[in-house]
Amino acid sequence: MEGSLNELLRIPSPSGNWECQNNLDMFAFQVSRVASVIMDIESRIDVVILPVDEEAIQALANYLGTTKFFIEPGVYKSVTEPVPTVGDYTCLVIRENLPEDLVYKLAEALWNKKDQIAKAFVDMAELNPEEAISQGVPAHPGSVNFWSQLK
Repeated sequence: MEGSLNELLRIPSPSGNWECQNNLDMFAFQVSRVASVIMDIESRIDVVILPVDEEAIQALANYLGTTKFFIEPGVYKSVTEPVPTVGDYTCLVIRENLPEDLVYKLAEALWNKKDQIAKAFVDMAELNPEEAISQGVPAHPGSVNFWSQLK
């Protein structure tokens, strides 16, 4: 039966193929601001990236701790002006019982190798001391110590 739950469960994860066969009118998923899957889809069909309205952005921020990001012109060919969207930050999760000096060194290595890491994961280029520790998220004292020294 078309449109059944069983049919929906057979839809594969975004790969750039099924979206381009006129089987889908809309989809949403979380990706980096620069996502090759979107670029791939745009190379084969027309895409419209819709803005998320302020009320929805705020509701998600209150519930999930997300924030407002913008998809800037030039990232995708269909984006000609900044598009507001929901965003969150990449987080590194560590055990709270790790030694403070070790966590400090991990944060330092991340900062010192940021450009090299960004070659594989573009969003790392945005890492900065002002946003390295997110509000409302528990942070290890070693990490807090490192990032606060850079501010």
